Amino acid sequence: MLNALRNMIRAALPKVTVTVRQPDRNFIKRYVCAKIRPDGIMVDIGAGTGTGPESFIAETGLSPANCVLIEACPSNFVHLAERCGGARLLNVAISDRDGTVPFHVADDPKWEGSSKSNTIVDGVMDAKYAGRTRTIEVPSVSLASLFAQQNLDQVELLMINCEGAEYFIFRNGIDCLANTRFVWLEFHGYSRALNRFIDEKRRIFDLFEAAGFTRVAGMRREDIADSFVHTMVLFERLGTVAAGKAA
Repeated sequence: MLNALRNMIRAALPKVTVTVRQPDRNFIKRYVCAKIRPDGIMVDIGAGTGTGPESFIAETGLSPANCVLIEACPSNFVHLAERCGGARLLNVAISDRDGTVPFHVADDPKWEGSSKSNTIVDGVMDAKYAGRTRTIEVPSVSLASLFAQQNLDQVELLMINCEGAEYFIFRNGIDCLANTRFVWLEFHGYSRALNRFIDEKRRIFDLFEAAGFTRVAGMRREDIADSFVHTMVLFERLGTVAAGKAA
């Protein structure tokens, strides 16, 4: 029975299986909170409505003034600004380009405020909310441009939870992360449009390891082919401590 179900899902979602090894989000949070420097800089790409960043900033003891919170969805950004006014807030998508990008959203008021209701990945919203979607243009900057424009010379923690944009963000490399200590990266799946990025997940792993980062928690590279849901990994640049304050 299990093998039959596995084969059905393989047919529907090419290159993946039903075996999922979920990393422990609570462990990653405890690990980061125990090691992070409270005077360091945090950058959160995909900050949502602010509920997550608001509590995480309080738990870590980070200064809101040293936190750069980024949300591409215009309606979610309104809520983010209401909850995290003391932080540096940016209503922009982070992708592989400077300019604008098409941004796909669920055209349904009941989904307003949900991170799952928007993405830059074409096809995801149509599969979830057939007939109830729309596409808008939002401002976009590359990761390198973000770091340069915001004077992010040293970053203690980079968090990325952006509903599929992670598969575009690293296309131009990660040289700008030379002075970044932790990267908490979430990979999205659970749809045909997102599960075609299996090879990109492997390339991202290789990119970070080649740059001197070590995976310390979460999904292992060898498990990528078995992970088609929401998974995460924590990279750390061991032996270094990022310092400095937001400008």
